Amino acid sequence: MRILEVPLIDKDDNITAIVQLKMEEAQTLLQFALNFLASSGLAVNYAIKDKIDEEADDRPTQLDMDFDPTKLN
Repeated sequence: MRILEVPLIDKDDNITAIVQLKMEEAQTLLQFALNFLASSGLAVNYAIKDKIDEEADDRPTQLDMDFDPTKLN
């Protein structure tokens, strides 16, 4: 039994072939796609977290800032 039928389209928008995938092939392909996207998202999440942590190190803490209640912001 064929689960997926994927048309291959060339540059002229003509269908050159139709690839038919069995259930096992479709499952393997979808598992790979899911794992790839999840790992890509995780890598981006770690990169953003590292960037935010680096910027947080550059910001002064409240103890480092001068506080003068007579001055307006």
